[in-house]
Amino acid sequence: MVNEVVHQDEGVPDGPSPARIALLAGAGIALLFGAGVVAGVTMAFVDGVVKSPGKAVLIAALGLALVIGSAIVLRKVVPHMLSGEVSPRTKRARTMVYLSGAIGGVIGIALQWSALGSDPRAVLTGPVPPMVAAAIIAVWLIAVPILSVRWWRNIDEHEALAYKDGALAGVFAYSAISPTWWVGWRGGFFPEPQEMLIYLAVVTVWGLVWMMRRYA
Repeated sequence: MVNEVVHQDEGVPDGPSPARIALLAGAGIALLFGAGVVAGVTMAFVDGVVKSPGKAVLIAALGLALVIGSAIVLRKVVPHMLSGEVSPRTKRARTMVYLSGAIGGVIGIALQWSALGSDPRAVLTGPVPPMVAAAIIAVWLIAVPILSVRWWRNIDEHEALAYKDGALAGVFAYSAISPTWWVGWRGGFFPEPQEMLIYLAVVTVWGLVWMMRRYA
């Protein structure tokens, strides 16, 4: 599968493209998930709470395979994303995007580790150690805005317009999802609203529209 992806990628000019962005995002999520699975099984063995060792080893092996496979894909795709003839401003904008992605990955790993040994849903709803929470909040309120402003100052008009269209679509998505879920919960139709799930849905809509407008 990886060879097929790389082979198909050879005829595509270097630089970001919808396919590469989607592949990069998918591989990053797979890497994070696989690492969480391996770490969770390892901690379960350490704590002595494994009831079926054979099944646990199989799950850990699948998680490790996911980590290795996604790492191979990232190793093949990232050089194409970073290369290509672009202006210095575009290079700086790309750097801000990659740094933001790295920060997101670190935050995700921190949340995964804080939920080890508990219900998988604890990643979204479980308690977080105070120091981890404080570090995440500090990064989110300081580093992310700085990177966002620097990125905005280095993009061209076409990407700025695409970003604004994505933001508008995100606002529309939030206006539809949040009140509907809240009223539906009060009416007994839906479970209690989860702010992070709503945020992720809005960001997904924002990103998809941005990407479509940017590369279509």
